[in-house]
Amino acid sequence: MRIGIPREVKDGEHRVALSPAAVRSLSNVIVEAGAGQGVGFSDEDYREAGARLGDPWECDLVVKVKELQESEYARPRPGQTVFGFQHFGPDPELLDAALASGATFIAYETVGQAGGRLPILAPMSAIAGRLAVQVGAW
Repeated sequence: MRIGIPREVKDGEHRVALSPAAVRSLSNVIVEAGAGQGVGFSDEDYREAGARLGDPWECDLVVKVKELQESEYARPRPGQTVFGFQHFGPDPELLDAALASGATFIAYETVGQAGGRLPILAPMSAIAGRLAVQVGAW
């Protein structure tokens, strides 16, 4: 399976879905040029970890941080899986684009474990809770 890591295109979003350290434990990873730049990972860091630079949307699995942006609506294709935050509820156009693509979407915010734990969402919620006080004080 080929795993693709695109550069996030949402305004103000600088995160990348996988670090070079995570890529090192995988095989057949394609990273879009500049994908990690916003968080200090160079293209060379990804190459040294075993990734190749290229078009991540040609891969079987695309791992993103944020939901598709309008400029990406036409990128997913049948047989492909897109893993990332999706936020379909408040954005009917995003949901329509996802359904029309024929791709499978897995939303970080819905990945659960036995007992109802949300292992991806829980740490992010904890961080947001800590930052809320600081932002409120600011």
